[in-house]
Amino acid sequence: LLLRRCVGEPFALLPEQSRFELAVRFGPQFQDWLKKAGGFREYVITGCVTDICVLQFASTLQAYIHQHNLDSIVTVAANAVDTFDAPNHPKKEFHEFALTLMKQYGINVVEEYVC
Repeated sequence: LLLRRCVGEPFALLPEQSRFELAVRFGPQFQDWLKKAGGFREYVITGCVTDICVLQFASTLQAYIHQHNLDSIVTVAANAVDTFDAPNHPKKEFHEFALTLMKQYGINVVEEYVC
């Protein structure tokens, strides 16, 4: 998760372990951190398993932003997220479906993110 206060300013990076923790339970600690650190203009989400972790975290963060009337954007870089291939889980279909859902949720899905 990359965090940026304003366009053109440097990013802060939230480590993978922290992102997993947040995606699983968007807990009170993260909500407290958002309130204290707040003021981020953009949240850029990257990661693996587009249709599970990325989708859940991005949609939950988007809902939180709307609930609290924050002036922030959630962005997902399509070329920086991916999912897996397995029986009954065709990689390309699930990846594209998750990106489409995120777009419908109002999340800014871009093909490639350039800092």
